[in-house]
Amino acid sequence: MQKTIENIQKNRHNYYTQIIKEIETYIYREKRYNLNFSLAAVYAQDESVIEPSKLQDTVRKTDKVIKLSKNLCCIVYDSTNMDNFVKTAENSNKKLQQIYCHKNFFMSAAESNEFNGNYLEMTNSLFERLEYAIENNLYNTVIYEEYII
Repeated sequence: MQKTIENIQKNRHNYYTQIIKEIETYIYREKRYNLNFSLAAVYAQDESVIEPSKLQDTVRKTDKVIKLSKNLCCIVYDSTNMDNFVKTAENSNKKLQQIYCHKNFFMSAAESNEFNGNYLEMTNSLFERLEYAIENNLYNTVIYEEYII
């Protein structure tokens, strides 16, 4: 797993660039209308777990799945807040567990309001939480802040 963490760290800037490009609309809506959003990162050894077409079926139409690598993706949850972003990520986690009941994955989450428009810090926290999950073998669990769901 150490190699996985090193790979995520090595490519973090590329992931950040790709995520920022894909979430421009969500950023605009947050600044203009105060509509917060959240991000979840999902890593799985079995790349079928993060297949965008399958993942898109587990989220709302206004949410977005961004494939970052063959084993890593990011889910953007539209119109979430500090009170419900964890529940939203937990719902995706449960759906993934139902679809892939014998496969393990790692998941982290971060909510935009927590970072006051600092999206670099938001994505860094998202990946630090994901790395923590991988390092501690916290399979099929959403990691947010220092809490475990």
